[in-house]
Amino acid sequence: MVKNDDPRLTQILDMIGKIAALEFQGQLPTSKHNDVVDAIILGLNMLNEELQANVVEKSKLSHINEKLEKFALTTAHDLKSPINSITGLLTLLDYSLKSGNKTETAQYVTMLKSTTEKMKELVVNILNYSRHSPEDLNIELIDMASTIRQITSIDRTDRFAHIRLQEPLPTVQFNPPALIQVFRNIFSNAIKYSDKETCEITISSLEKDNHFEIRVADNGPGIEPENQQKIFELFNRIGPAVEADSHGVGLASIKSILASFREKIWVESFPGNGAIFCFTLSKQR
Repeated sequence: MVKNDDPRLTQILDMIGKIAALEFQGQLPTSKHNDVVDAIILGLNMLNEELQANVVEKSKLSHINEKLEKFALTTAHDLKSPINSITGLLTLLDYSLKSGNKTETAQYVTMLKSTTEKMKELVVNILNYSRHSPEDLNIELIDMASTIRQITSIDRTDRFAHIRLQEPLPTVQFNPPALIQVFRNIFSNAIKYSDKETCEITISSLEKDNHFEIRVADNGPGIEPENQQKIFELFNRIGPAVEADSHGVGLASIKSILASFREKIWVESFPGNGAIFCFTLSKQR
């Protein structure tokens, strides 16, 4: 017979409450009585262990699903520029074929081949980046000016913006695909929200003691102070000029990439006077 003052009853009730709150603790000890209370304790211990395993597994699946969702959004976003470039080249190729200009046709075919090859390389780089942690990624010396010229060539950014480099720009230690994603998304953001006839983008750098501060300035509408943190959040929809297909993926992706390498990004802006996106790149890794 179980006594009302049996301390095991208090332990059982406490454990049931914690299980209900998804707070899993160690197993309750059984006594030598081998009675109904010990049987309940054994059952609770088994239930506690099973629920804990299920919650941990669910948490892992939730993390994987979240990562896959972000990867899909980021990939779709990063592929927009080269796809738009290919679309533009196909239009020009169509015109040249109709006009019978063989020289232009050959040029556009060559450009299409080059762009599609670089697009394939971009997909491979995105996949490699998504599969590895920052510690496993290759860190290389990167000529920043050369990298920016490569991006503008692939994306044919000159159709939408005038990009100016305030050289000399530094040679930095970073993962090349990751740095390309950072610049591509900053450029894309500036072009998307430009309210001027010509989008002007200027890249400069400041050398600090332990890092370089990279500064990308545009001549857009600027960003209100209360929104300068929100713009780096996924799925933000800020400002009247926001596009219907904008999900805040680009800037959120930049922040995530830089944070994974323990770097920072912020924006300096006054409404009506453009924005300067600033981020750090450490000198040593």
